[in-house]
Amino acid sequence: MTKDEGELIEANIKATSVTLYHLLGKDVDYRCNVLTETSTDQFNITGGVRNTLSGLSADTTHTVNCVAYRGGVEYCLEATTTFRTSPVATVTDATSTSVDYYLEFGLSYNCTLLGKDNKVTATHKNVDLEKRQTFHGLTPGQNYSIRCSNRYRVFSVNTTFTTLEAPASEPMNLEGTAASSSQIRLTWQQPDYPNGVITSYVITYNEVQVDTNTASLGYTMTGLQPFTTYNISVASRNGAGVGEESREIGVKTRPGVPGAPTIARNISTTCQSLQISWTPPANTGGDEIMYYTVTYYVSGAVKNYINHTVYDIVVNAALVTLDELTPNTEYTVLVRASNSEQTGEAANTSVRTDSRDSISQRIIPFSSTGIIVAITPPPLQNIIGKAYTYSLSFVPNHLRVSPYNTSTTFQIFNGLQANTEYKVTSLVYRNGKGLCYEGMATGTTLPDTPPSRVRNLIVTRVTSTTIELRWERPEMTNGPITSYLIYYNGVQEDTSNVSLEYNLTGLQPFTTYNIGVAAKNGAGVGEESPAEITATTLEGVPGKVLKLRTVGVAVRGEPYITQPIAWERPPGHMSILEYVITISNTKTSQIAEALTNQTSFNLSLPTPRDCIDYNVSVAARSAVGQGEAASITVKYGGDGVTYNCSLALSQSHPAAASTYHTSSENGLFISSLRANTEYIVICTVSKGEQELCYEGTATGRTP
Repeated sequence: MTKDEGELIEANIKATSVTLYHLLGKDVDYRCNVLTETSTDQFNITGGVRNTLSGLSADTTHTVNCVAYRGGVEYCLEATTTFRTSPVATVTDATSTSVDYYLEFGLSYNCTLLGKDNKVTATHKNVDLEKRQTFHGLTPGQNYSIRCSNRYRVFSVNTTFTTLEAPASEPMNLEGTAASSSQIRLTWQQPDYPNGVITSYVITYNEVQVDTNTASLGYTMTGLQPFTTYNISVASRNGAGVGEESREIGVKTRPGVPGAPTIARNISTTCQSLQISWTPPANTGGDEIMYYTVTYYVSGAVKNYINHTVYDIVVNAALVTLDELTPNTEYTVLVRASNSEQTGEAANTSVRTDSRDSISQRIIPFSSTGIIVAITPPPLQNIIGKAYTYSLSFVPNHLRVSPYNTSTTFQIFNGLQANTEYKVTSLVYRNGKGLCYEGMATGTTLPDTPPSRVRNLIVTRVTSTTIELRWERPEMTNGPITSYLIYYNGVQEDTSNVSLEYNLTGLQPFTTYNIGVAAKNGAGVGEESPAEITATTLEGVPGKVLKLRTVGVAVRGEPYITQPIAWERPPGHMSILEYVITISNTKTSQIAEALTNQTSFNLSLPTPRDCIDYNVSVAARSAVGQGEAASITVKYGGDGVTYNCSLALSQSHPAAASTYHTSSENGLFISSLRANTEYIVICTVSKGEQELCYEGTATGRTP
């Protein structure tokens, strides 16, 4: 069975209560549900047409659904109504800095003003019902809420309001930077007191105002004049209008790009120079022109690679002279103006240098390596104060890497290549400045011949084994020098290079050498130096003695054998103080030593009893030191030995030899030989049946 729909009428809606009217009579009761977004409560209404529902939440939407009962029995009737309770506190008036409010119910409430981030800003205590209250010192344009409570209940309500906006305080920390010649970039920070919502900022400069139309804390000013100072301030705009202006700053735009200068038409030219002038550009970019850059190069040449030079010219000299140019050549010239930051576009022109006038010159060869260049001077040579110099260039230029300068008209050149054609070009200068005159001639050097004598041969250093030499090249080389020959005491050495120094090595100490030097070229060896020089090596350590040998026949005795030996002095002329003779026995390693100042000596050797060798060495000693020793070995067979000797003609087969035996150590006498005939003798030593350790060979010719 469907319930009939009744009617509930709400009246006198307060923050925590509402009065409900129903139209069913006094004998009808209601059971009601009260619903909010966060809770559901139940209550009963008993009799009567008007009933008050209390304990509700302030500033909250409520839905009340009631079902009718009569005599405890559900009546087929229900009613529903929806309403919203009032806030605890009601705001009656809000200005930019204060707010008025009152309470709708209750006594002795404490009310708190909550500002930004729900921070407690102010508090009122013991507020009475419907008594007007005021909070002062509020911030313009800011959201606030009021919360009131007593000891019985805390009402968390959204009694919110916004103070009226007021003009903002000045923006902070305004800064500006020149971004270009027509732009300035500004930045700042928002005001300490925005007094509302800032919607934009107003830029003021040089009596001009611009609204940024944005709350961004930066702005780029455009369309400005180059290199101009702007006095700038900024102010905030909110709902109350434009606030205070910031402090004023001055910012200067950067210079602009200058225009192109105007090159004058009357350009002064010579064969090697151009003089160009110009007027400054009408547009200087707002700045002073600091300097000009002049770029010039041969027309048609690759820019920056061929004949390309850049000049920086002082601002007050709008004039430049380009020197050392090539005659009869077209040059492209560019001129750019620069201020303190920018370089402008180039003005350009093309101009040709003048041609040189010719002067007469000729080449006179006088040797295989020399020519004379004869120059006929320009017409003004004989005028007082008109002295000239000439710059001569050779082709081929194997000797000079730069032109040869002279002030004479008759110039000799040596050191050239033989039988070679030379082209000589002469340029004329006066007071160091090139003139527009040029001479040209060709000539061939004479055929090649050997060089002349070297000059100024000297000895620079002498040791006991070396002599160092130095000299000067021949006056007439007659072609390229290839090397030098050194002559000394019948010896010839080739230096194999063209150095003018040489070190003779491996010489004998204390020896005089006669030395000469000759130059050599492709045609042969020239004459020796004008006079030989003489140098004597220093005294040094002697060399080996020469031809150390035994002489004569050993004389056998007891307890010694006497064996004569002889030698020749070492090479060189040093003073020999003495000779050191050392004797060692190969079996016992015993060593004996003797001294003599002669070139012979009689050895006294212990008489051997068996085969034995004696090593004999001789070394020369001078005041400087002892030289290297020469050595021989002396062999003896001892007692009871037999010497077996074979004698034959030197050209005979050994089988044709005659054999002789002797036990004498004094030698073997052989007679009946051919006159003026060379013989060979081979002797061995034996003892009994045993062949001993020695064999000797000698040759000799009969008278």
